[in-house]
Amino acid sequence: DSDIKDISIESNHSHCEDALNIVRSKGSINKLNLQNSQFDLVDFDFSDIKINKAVLSNSKNDCLDFSYGNYFIEEITTSNCEDKALSVGEKSMLKVNNFKGFQNNLDIAIKDSSQIELNNFSSDKKKNQNCISIYKKKQEFDGGTLSLIKKKFECVVNKDLYSKVVLNAK
Repeated sequence: DSDIKDISIESNHSHCEDALNIVRSKGSINKLNLQNSQFDLVDFDFSDIKINKAVLSNSKNDCLDFSYGNYFIEEITTSNCEDKALSVGEKSMLKVNNFKGFQNNLDIAIKDSSQIELNNFSSDKKKNQNCISIYKKKQEFDGGTLSLIKKKFECVVNKDLYSKVVLNAK
């Protein structure tokens, strides 16, 4: 329940369920720099947050998880996220200008009536590897939507029958 303005947050070697959990908050974050978590690195719920730069690495679970809110990321770099680098669910709206993923299990998951508008995306995944999954996980929701401004990557975008991909969305 906070008003956040241009803060920077760092964390290293967290053993908590979430190294950082922000709930019912609004505002802007200049920089997130979190690494080495036993569980999730960052979890946002019921919030309206703008992030200028996020550098997230070495999570045993998700690196960045959004639920029930409106979010914006100018630039995000993720590496070694053992589950999802970026997870968006439960009716969330997210705009990402620049995403870079390295050695993540899955770069992006979009689920449960959530939407991502993705401008620039890069991943170290190969042609036959899944980098983005779009799906319905919980029965009370629909699938997810990915709006791609430019498609310049070769890895696989996997979606279920409830979800959709919109190319050149602008």
